[in-house]
Amino acid sequence: MRVIVITGGIGSGKSVVSRILMSMGMNVYDCDSNAKRLMASDINMLESIRDSVCAKAVRSDMTIDTGVLSATVFSDSDALLRLNSIVHGAVRADIARWLSGLDSDVVWIETAIARQSGILAMVDEEWAVEAPVRLRIQRVMSRNGLSEREIMSRIEAQDRTEVQCQDGVGVPPRRIIVNDGVSPVVPQIISLLLPLR
Repeated sequence: MRVIVITGGIGSGKSVVSRILMSMGMNVYDCDSNAKRLMASDINMLESIRDSVCAKAVRSDMTIDTGVLSATVFSDSDALLRLNSIVHGAVRADIARWLSGLDSDVVWIETAIARQSGILAMVDEEWAVEAPVRLRIQRVMSRNGLSEREIMSRIEAQDRTEVQCQDGVGVPPRRIIVNDGVSPVVPQIISLLLPLR
């Protein structure tokens, strides 16, 4: 089985590529939605967050108080590192379970933080979705209602984290998909799929 990661920062269009692949019958694991699912249902993960990050962030009914958790990790960088370690580990384990249940020649994993999460080490190839920063900001503003400053802060934080995590060891081949609103995306995906068949 060939495992390909779809990467790209906020507003680049990773999800567009994922949706196109899924419409073609391909298997795609979305790290964001599955991380949220795990945070809502994985008791071991919730206990780790309660014990290692912030006891008050996990309610007595084992649900996350996102306000408390956010306030904790944004004011304490060590708490954020501990949270990321817990979440990334749980997501990697969930991906491994997902992969073990599939009978496919090729599958995809979508994430904005392939390096920081350790997912890059699990894959055979990277499809990086790229778009101009101005267009990325416009896309996110129209769908999330965030300010330009908030979006730029997220873009810079993602980019900085991913660059810091690059070590060049065992890096899989990287293919670029341009999603600039001008270049058609579907033909680019088809051209990347052809060698995989």
